Amino acid sequence: MVKLINLRHLDISQTNVEEMPAHIGGLGSLQTLSTFVVGKHSGSRIKELGDLRNLGRKLSILGLRNVVLAKDAYDANLKGKEHLNALILEWSDDTDDSQNERAVLENLKPHSKLEELEIKFYGGTRFPDWLGDSSFSNLLGICLSDCKYCLSLPPLGQLSSLEKLYIVGANSVKKVALEFYGNHSSSFQPFGSLKTLIFEKMMEWEEWLIPASDGKEFPSLQELYLLQCPKLIGHLPNHLPCLTRLEIIECEKLAASLPVIPVIQHMQLRKCDEMVLDQKSDDAELTLQSSSMSMPTQSSFTCPSYDDPVKLKNFSALETLCISSLSHVKEFPPKLLKLQVEGLSALESLPDGIMCRNTCLVHLTISDCPSLVHLEFLSISSPEGFHHEGLPVLEAFYIQNCPEFRSFPGGGLPTPNLRWFGVYNCKKLKSLPNQMHSLLPSLQDFVIFDCPQLLSFPQGGLPSSLSKLSIWSCNKLMTCWTEWGLQRLASLKHFTISEGCEGYWGVDYFLEELQLPSSLTSLRIFNFANLKSIDKGLRHLTSLQKLKLFNCPELCFLAEMEEVLPPSLSFLNIQKCPLTNLAENIADKVPFIKTDDRLIG
Repeated sequence: MVKLINLRHLDISQTNVEEMPAHIGGLGSLQTLSTFVVGKHSGSRIKELGDLRNLGRKLSILGLRNVVLAKDAYDANLKGKEHLNALILEWSDDTDDSQNERAVLENLKPHSKLEELEIKFYGGTRFPDWLGDSSFSNLLGICLSDCKYCLSLPPLGQLSSLEKLYIVGANSVKKVALEFYGNHSSSFQPFGSLKTLIFEKMMEWEEWLIPASDGKEFPSLQELYLLQCPKLIGHLPNHLPCLTRLEIIECEKLAASLPVIPVIQHMQLRKCDEMVLDQKSDDAELTLQSSSMSMPTQSSFTCPSYDDPVKLKNFSALETLCISSLSHVKEFPPKLLKLQVEGLSALESLPDGIMCRNTCLVHLTISDCPSLVHLEFLSISSPEGFHHEGLPVLEAFYIQNCPEFRSFPGGGLPTPNLRWFGVYNCKKLKSLPNQMHSLLPSLQDFVIFDCPQLLSFPQGGLPSSLSKLSIWSCNKLMTCWTEWGLQRLASLKHFTISEGCEGYWGVDYFLEELQLPSSLTSLRIFNFANLKSIDKGLRHLTSLQKLKLFNCPELCFLAEMEEVLPPSLSFLNIQKCPLTNLAENIADKVPFIKTDDRLIG
């Protein structure tokens, strides 16, 4: 390789190279080198980088733990490589010489025009003086990753162009002190250009000191993430005028108040037991012009002690809400478009009237509520005298993993524009909403999954608008399959039916009496333990294009092929069914056939 004196570009980023070849410094024409690997027995070879004066764009230097003499790092002359835009400096996951690693990093000082810098697995106890120096005025992004022995952070607030800062795994940092902000003059705005700030997996971090600067810190910050900082107590910046996204996740001890965030668009707070909505201002200033907010899951949400602690109605422009505590919520914000209620452990039903103003709601999900019994709060008129106009624009409604859930509102669902409806793992549900055929005229996709006590479809049947129907593991419902009336669903195109992995139904044929509509284009039959043949019920499906048979261990033949398969069929998929010779017999009748181990066609 050393003879390639005219080589200009060398990319070894996707290789297993363990060290650079000897005399690589002789490739003086190199303009881009993706990676320089310092080998275990060739640590001094890093100084050959000094001869590669024309390197530009991005350079990764790996294996820096193997550099024994700090002077060799100095001879690499990174500060003389003015064409480099991005630099990655990586040690290994552990260190045996913290002082040497600090000396090496000190001597790897890049030129001041660098735009991106990443330091990984650095084993020193403090960062060098050059990191955070105001002369690096072009730096746009910094990532300090798994520098787990550093006791403090460098003065990065002095970097006037810094836009993105990611600090992860700094496990020895207990305090983000005022030195983090740099210059302490009254006219100085630290982090003046910073747009994204991420602190992640700071396992020992306890305190975040904020300078008394009347909210001048982080004047341009748009996104703030505090992720997995389990010992962090406080504080948070007081005023973030440009913040649009805030995520605080798994910071169990954080007892700080939310900053003033007037233009917030997305806010997610999860597993933050001590976090409070404590705005020291009047109700007008409490109103956050936000479009998305997630309340804590698997934890409580502690709020100031007044009648309606969460003050959700004051989030007047809130569009997306995920919530797991309703103990103090009386109404949801009126402009909600998407609502997810999850993990309500002790609630039998949502409070009456809680959705009386939510006429804009488009998507509703209720999940993992083990005590939920009914949904009377959706009734147009409730026993408590509440009256609302229903959910006129709701398009999607899902209820799942609610083992005690038994009934929908007696008058049916007031959702004329509902298009997607799913009921999953509700093992005590006995009936579907009444008048589905008339109250849900827009329904297109309906899924029923693992509702073994469900007895029948509602009187009047399913809506004629339905184009996709899936029925999984509904044992009692399947006992009356001759009464389903699917032949009336003239728009139905996709139908999936599954008996369940244990095989409860016990029939050996059923399709002819099921009377499927001729509009079907796709049919999937899963998990029928005793199904032995596909009878003539397929023949009239003149639009059928795809047929899938899965896990039907007794299905050994398809009777007379000419009489069973419709000529429109273009794809047949057979999995875990003992139809070993079927493919060869009908290869001339179906263009594509897929079995367990091969594709024919």
